[in-house]
Amino acid sequence: MKSARGLGSYIFFPKDKFELRENLYASIVLFQEGLEPRFYLIPSLEWRNPTALLRDREYEGLKSKPEYGVNISKKNLTLLEKYRLEDIVDKWGK
Repeated sequence: MKSARGLGSYIFFPKDKFELRENLYASIVLFQEGLEPRFYLIPSLEWRNPTALLRDREYEGLKSKPEYGVNISKKNLTLLEKYRLEDIVDKWGK
């Protein structure tokens, strides 16, 4: 589980510890001033098709290790909303 304080945050998962597979999810809590915390659950396989929200970074030839990232911004908030924990749990119940 990772958390972010406000929009304009970036969360990452090192690829050597977060290997994409069917039963792996990234859980995220977003804290924004004046709002209740929001919980998100992102299936790891979503990173197979990176978007403005979900990033796949290799950093070839650089010091940083490869990672999967979540670019939390005002612009990407609508992309993040489809992973709201409540919605994911509702889908599982059906």
